[in-house]
Amino acid sequence: MGYRDHKILKFCDAAGVVWHFLRETDWERLDRAPSAMPPGCAPVKQSGLRAVFRKNGFFLKTELSAHPRSPFSRLRNMLFPKTRSEFRSLLDLRDAGIPAVEPVAWMQSGGIVWTLVTREMPDVVTANDIFHTAVGGDGRKCPEFFAAWCAFVRAVLDSGFDHPDFHNGNILYREKDHSFALVDVYGVRRRAFPRRRKMAMIVREFAEFLPKAELLKLITDCGIPDGEAFYRDMLRYDARHIRHEWKRREKQFFHDYAKFVRVEGERRRTLDGARAPLPLENTEKLDLDPAAAEALRREDFRLSLLRIPRLRIAAFDPPGTLYRETATGPAAPAGIADVLERLELAGLAPDAYDYAADRFGRTVVVPKG
Repeated sequence: MGYRDHKILKFCDAAGVVWHFLRETDWERLDRAPSAMPPGCAPVKQSGLRAVFRKNGFFLKTELSAHPRSPFSRLRNMLFPKTRSEFRSLLDLRDAGIPAVEPVAWMQSGGIVWTLVTREMPDVVTANDIFHTAVGGDGRKCPEFFAAWCAFVRAVLDSGFDHPDFHNGNILYREKDHSFALVDVYGVRRRAFPRRRKMAMIVREFAEFLPKAELLKLITDCGIPDGEAFYRDMLRYDARHIRHEWKRREKQFFHDYAKFVRVEGERRRTLDGARAPLPLENTEKLDLDPAAAEALRREDFRLSLLRIPRLRIAAFDPPGTLYRETATGPAAPAGIADVLERLELAGLAPDAYDYAADRFGRTVVVPKG
């Protein structure tokens, strides 16, 4: 089946905007005015020109054009609405048996505003958030999560769909039945030769808290051949990407970009991968001169982007006080060998670091100085 095989119903709201729905009952549940929000309704998620709202059991993702005054851009947006494309991708995925959020409706207005409506899935978080919270923060093993995740990822990789933005923030997870579903699927389509190996690089997002042996198992369970070579390739890929992005990311970090830092008065709290502040429990206070503190913060941030396991800096109080996770003992030789290989693949000098065990017994690096 495809988009044209589904019956699309058109409704016009009070502002004259045409909405495209699959079911009339959903149009009624949204009060025949999907864009009308209750007073004081705040977005669930907001970044740049995009905002996501919850209403009556639905999510509404609204996006504004970055170039609304460009005639060419507006014409292109009117002829090829982004929300219609994402709506079609969701239908195609679900028709092919790939779990994805349920598409409900879409609209575009004047080539400068788009809204996609999807049905809310209860009790879900992103795969990224559960990993950083449960594995990174609580030290849990989560075998059911990883087994189900590998099966889901393998199904996507084998489906013939190409996903240009395949990462764990775009995968929803429901813990009670260990189920997954894709969200934010703009640009997903079938291709004769999907970029399967590039999509498989999603495994590297677990590198910060999993040892090599467990990462190799994930690679194998996802159906990726030659796991050892792929393991090295994906870590080199991360290193190349971060080198290219470093200047921009460094500037964002030291300008308190909300993705990386939470400002609490004078204090700067470091955020984990789920954008939650790292806890101050189990940290040691380091009083340094400002230059040394800045250098350690910079190195900690670089290691975080490279997903190198480390004793993380949880907070910074100007001018030079840091709160860093404490070690619980010496690192195991096997763990040190694993981390040394990662440093080599990232292009970092091993003698710039000491090695220890964190509170969960994981081998981590500790920058010298």
